[in-house]
Amino acid sequence: MVWLAAGVVWIACGVLAYGLTFGHFQRRWPGIAKEMRSNHRALALLLAIVGPLGVFIALTNGSAKHGLKFRSSERVDGCASKH
Repeated sequence: MVWLAAGVVWIACGVLAYGLTFGHFQRRWPGIAKEMRSNHRALALLLAIVGPLGVFIALTNGSAKHGLKFRSSERVDGCASKH
């Protein structure tokens, strides 16, 4: 049961680390966000894999002020225009 709880916490931290990191890079440098999207996703995924350490890194480098972001702006705009 402890392993299950630890796994859930690890996954939750990974999701939070991904959102913070991807949001940081996509919102801090919007001029290059489109071209660098795949690199930003790769770095966000790397921090998501390390779970709680990724959240610590994301919070200590100031990513929280840029908020959470999980999808690129293109996808969100594309979905909005279809409705």
